[in-house]
Order: sequence, then structure tokens, then C-alpha cells
Amino acid sequence: MTPLTGERAADLDRWFFRRGLTSLLDDTSIRVEASRRATTFLVTEFVLVMLLGVPAVTGNVVISVLIAIVAVIAVWAGANLARKRKPFAAVARFGWPEGIAFVAVPALAALVSPHTGISLPDITITSLQARFLSALGLLVLQAVVLAVSLAAVKFGVISLAGWLVRELFGTVASTGASLTRTLPLLMGVVAFFFFTGELWQSVGELGSWAYLGVIALFVALSLAFLSSQGAVEIAELTTFSSDDELRAALARTPLRVDEGQPTPVTTPVTTRLSPNQQRNLRLISTVSRLLVASLVGSAVFVFFMALGVLAVGPDVINLWTESPAEVIVAWTTVNHHYALTHELLRVAGFLAVFSGFYYSVVSATDPALREGMRDTAAETIREACAARIAVLARDRANPVASGPNGTALGKYRRKSATATG
Repeated sequence: MTPLTGERAADLDRWFFRRGLTSLLDDTSIRVEASRRATTFLVTEFVLVMLLGVPAVTGNVVISVLIAIVAVIAVWAGANLARKRKPFAAVARFGWPEGIAFVAVPALAALVSPHTGISLPDITITSLQARFLSALGLLVLQAVVLAVSLAAVKFGVISLAGWLVRELFGTVASTGASLTRTLPLLMGVVAFFFFTGELWQSVGELGSWAYLGVIALFVALSLAFLSSQGAVEIAELTTFSSDDELRAALARTPLRVDEGQPTPVTTPVTTRLSPNQQRNLRLISTVSRLLVASLVGSAVFVFFMALGVLAVGPDVINLWTESPAEVIVAWTTVNHHYALTHELLRVAGFLAVFSGFYYSVVSATDPALREGMRDTAAETIREACAARIAVLARDRANPVASGPNGTALGKYRRKSATATG
């Protein structure tokens, strides 16, 4: 069993990254540090802050820009020389020295740049005070950006966001036909409430914060239910009972096993996962189902908005709520008066969220509601777990040094960076 090195390791890392599942590589030979993944963004942000942010908070733009340019060049060359690379080679990693420079250098540049005093009606800020305030502001800004960026990459927020966007478009494409079967079933439950005066008197008359609280309550209940369902399914998705199951799961991964070839491990086998990795899988499973519920809710919202504009005018709302309707826009034709009102927005939004919640709960036990709804998250999780099993099997067969400087992918990237630098 050949080790995972070079382009093959890089391809596999990208495969996991695109699916928001890089946490499954944390204890493997192709693990990549969060600081390495965030290098491009952090370097770009540092340069922009130095060339745009520092001059913006100082008194002399020309001098501040010159100071910033000198500081950027000094940090760039110094970091590379400290790592025994060419002075102006591309930054290959973002370690502690780079992190300290990222936070401190913009503040120091602002501190040595010229400032002018600021006079306000109630307060006067001297040039010295402005100097220290600018430096402190940049110091806090850079520290927050660094912490948030590393946390976002470490917990897969960036890759998960990209996966969610693709999942959303995929959900729309794959569930369009099945929605025509699902929506009539839901409408039979919620359409009755739309024409009840009590709903308009309660939800339609709610203040903004109270309305948002009601919506948040149903969203939280949906998340809690879907999360509990996901915890049960993860155990099933991470277990492979036969070689055929494992081979089928690997078919769409970079580690596919052709028919007739032996699988990486003997089945039955269950993917070994840490608590953090299990949470990551449950999050993806939960959010994927929430996207489907959101799509159902969006369709319900559009339907009731159209129905309300056509059939529920301001006079009807006034009769139900015993108060004048808050009209947003209105228009009149020869035979009818149409109006879009705040009350209609609130009622349609409530019914949409309620429909999403109802779908989340009922579809877990009623196959008629989820017929045709393809669960791409379950497929993704199963494929990723199979790929993780294959990676761990290769690691056991071809041991490499552990840690960020000993990973197969890290060696490949350092070798490439040295060759280009």
C-alpha cells in the first residue's frame, strides 16, 4: 500500500476541504495546520491594513504609506530569512513569529507615523493621544482578525460555508420535482390557519422583537430535533458491513478501489472518530436537513404572499385585527384593490417557519414527505468516513513522522515552496 505523498496527498486534502470535513484529517499524515490554510488570507489582510488602514488613521498619508511599505518589506524578508528561505519568496506558512508581526507591526507603524490633533465640540484629542489611540485600535483589530481567522479555519467554518452554498444549489436542483408532491401535503395542514382571524390578531400584530423571538423559537426547536436525529444516523453512516459497501463509498473519492482489488481494511469496520470530528459530522447532517426545510419554508412563504396579496386586502385585515392595516405598497385595477401589508409579511413568514419545522419533524417518520429528497449530506459523510478509513490504513502501513512538519502533505508543500522560492 503506497503512502500518500505529493500531488495525491494535496488532491485528497482539497477533496476533504471542499466538503467542510478537514477535521477528519486531524490525526492523519496529511493533516494541515489551520495557520497554513489561513496564510493567504492573513498575508493579504496584513498588506491591506498596512497600505490602507495605517495611512487612514494617521496625519500624513505620504509618510505613513512609505513607513508601511518599509515595514511590509522588512517583515516579508525577515520572516523568510528566519526560516532559511529566499528573502522575497512567497510566504509558505504562518507561525508564531508571523502572528506576532501580524498583530504588532501595524500598531507600531501607526505609532511612529505623524498624527494631528482632533478638536470636537466636547473633547479635544492631542496628536500624542491620537497616536496611541490609533495604535491601540489597530492592535485590537489585528488580534481579533487573527483569532477569528484561525478559529474559522480550524473548525472548518470557511470550507463548510462553501459546501453549504453548493449544497443549497444542489438541493434546489434535486428537490424541485419532489416539492410539487410535498407542498400540497403541507398546505393541507397550514392553509387552514391562514384564514383564521386569531392568527392575524396574534402574529400579525406582534412587535418586531416579539415576532423575531417567535421565529427564533421554531428555528431552535428545528435545530434541536434535527441534531438529535443526526446523532442517531452518524453511527449508521460511519459503519461499513462489507467490502462492497466500503468500495461503493470510496468510488467517488480520490482513494477509489476498483472492482476486484482488495479494500484498505477488513470489513466490517467502523470509522474511528474523535468527539470534535463527531460534532463536525452532526453539524453537517443537521444543517443539510435544515437547508431542505428552509427550501420548503421559502416555497410556503412565496405561496402565502401571493395568496394574501390576491385574496386578503386591507379591509379584511382591518376586520380581523380591528385595527388599520399597515400598507407597504398598494395598487388598484379596474376590478380589484391589491395591497402588500406588514401583517401579511408577518403571517406568511410565521407560516413558512412553522411549515419548515413541521416538515423537519414529520419527514423523519413519514416517507411520503421526503420522497425524492436526496440526502447529499449523508452521502458526503459516508464517502468521507470511507476515505478516512483508507487514509488511516495507509498511515499504519507507511508510518511517517507526526506533527505539522512531518505530514506527507506538509513535506510536499515545503518541497514545492523551496523549489519556487
